[in-house]
Amino acid sequence: MNIVRYSMALLLICSAGCSKNEHAIEQPNFTDLELKAITVDPLLLHIKVDENVLTDSLVSPNGVITVPVKYTNPQHHFRVTDQFSNRMLTDTVISYQPGEKNTISFFQAAEGTKVFWVGPPVNEPLPPANRKKISFVYTLPAPVMPNEVKVIVMNTKDNETNGYAVEDSFLLKRGEFSQYFLSWERRKAKLTIIKNVPGRDTVALVESSRFADAIGNFSVFYLNSISSRKDATLTKLY
Repeated sequence: MNIVRYSMALLLICSAGCSKNEHAIEQPNFTDLELKAITVDPLLLHIKVDENVLTDSLVSPNGVITVPVKYTNPQHHFRVTDQFSNRMLTDTVISYQPGEKNTISFFQAAEGTKVFWVGPPVNEPLPPANRKKISFVYTLPAPVMPNEVKVIVMNTKDNETNGYAVEDSFLLKRGEFSQYFLSWERRKAKLTIIKNVPGRDTVALVESSRFADAIGNFSVFYLNSISSRKDATLTKLY
């Protein structure tokens, strides 16, 4: 009987000791990283995340590559280097968002400049109910796009009504991100882009369908081409 009691006491002591040293096992998360490189210079990007090479074959000016990753901590240290020049272009911290896909866009505003990550705005108020905020940028050279343009923003009266009217306008320079303008959640904004000189010739038209991916509170787009009919195409950066 004493032997049984002694054995049970040892078992209880071991169990207590083991439970104190137990740690919860973190379950890994999985996501596909869609990496975009929108640059003026031709670059071959080497991307290292937390000391591990994520890719060394992201080619710009308009490169896209998808890499599946597994992670536990959503916050990661990204370092982006150009393999042609061995120049460090970006050193930043990015947090993955829950979901099957994360899009991470790196952007270069002008020739010879560094590349930066296009992320959420800082200190920008949230849009009103049923509305979204959109910004865009262009780097197309003259004569396709002048150094400075005037952007006319047109919206419908509400989220359901047809018929567009001018709601806002602003000036925008090449390589600079525009101010955030409003769009409805369902009926997206339209843009008319004109030269900021006498004559005010139309440079480009951005149809509402180009903003179909503007589903978050904030979205950022890159104007990457203009057709002979002046129809602009966009790439979503954020």
